[in-house]
Amino acid sequence: MSVGNVRVIYCSTVTSSLKKDNFIELVRASVINNKNLNITGILLFNGRYFFQVLEGDNGVVNKLLDKINGDDRHAEIDILSRRAIDSRLFPKWSMELIDANNDFFKETYGGEFNPYLFTDQQSLECATNAKAWRMRRLQEAS
Repeated sequence: MSVGNVRVIYCSTVTSSLKKDNFIELVRASVINNKNLNITGILLFNGRYFFQVLEGDNGVVNKLLDKINGDDRHAEIDILSRRAIDSRLFPKWSMELIDANNDFFKETYGGEFNPYLFTDQQSLECATNAKAWRMRRLQEAS
């Protein structure tokens, strides 16, 4: 096992301080920052809830979580899962954005996206399913 590497899955509720244009810029900046920090993962967002997977060095992930905790665009931050990892689930994605309003969640779960209802195992399954869904869509597009 790569000592010090973790996968953290959290959810939060967006606050009114996050506007659409700011969200697009936040995603762009986060992709660059995550690459520089060797952080990988995904972000599911439906306009109300964030569901994010962060993979990387434990200390780096903890600093990033501290920054997220201090960000007024997030409220009610809940760590759904924290695990030491030998390998990354998202080795090539610094932060792949998936719109949870599209058909992914309806196709996979048949209901409304609310990550606060996930257990540890369900959050990992959601992340894995989101990756598989995105990979299918990318293959269909090529």
